[in-house]
Amino acid sequence: MSQLRLIDIGANLTDDMYQGMYNGSKKHEPDLDRVL
Repeated sequence: MSQLRLIDIGANLTDDMYQGMYNGSKKHEPDLDRVL
């Protein structure tokens, strides 16, 4: 019998990077709607 392999993927959709913030500075416009 073959083994079933599972992969768990998660995303923190409240992270500031989706608002364009990286390391405390704004790098781009918010893009959460495009990511989804």
